[in-house]
Amino acid sequence: MSDPERWAKMKTSAILLPLVLILSGCMPLQQYEISGLHKFEHLSVDGGYFMEQLGPSDKAKEKKIIANESYAISPKNKKYRIELQPHDYDISEKFPYIRDRIYLLNDQGSRVRSIGSGTWILFLMLESKDGKEARELKASVWTFFYNPIIHGPPN
Repeated sequence: MSDPERWAKMKTSAILLPLVLILSGCMPLQQYEISGLHKFEHLSVDGGYFMEQLGPSDKAKEKKIIANESYAISPKNKKYRIELQPHDYDISEKFPYIRDRIYLLNDQGSRVRSIGSGTWILFLMLESKDGKEARELKASVWTFFYNPIIHGPPN
């Protein structure tokens, strides 16, 4: 092996080895920020669905989402129908407020596997004893790559 070839191999190893060490253990963490919520309301993003709470957690649900009149708009301006599923944990623990998972449905009617980065707009039609109310919520979603070697241990 000639000196230039050996030098090229060493140079490649010197670049790849630190990259492999730094990127090993790197894990994506989905972050989000929600706007358009009122007092006692919460919306979170959990991988492939949104989790809603549209009222105080210590009282029965007063506002219900009408799924067939609600939808979401993706950052790429694509419209998704929604499907609701009551949160199993709230049911098993007999909480007064049962949160709903809001799943996005693609054109074939299947659930979207993950909610991508960007600004999502949820148009929710709510129904209560006072009638119907249209709501627009904005969810800014992004992914942060956490690495314990670079960022240190979590608190």
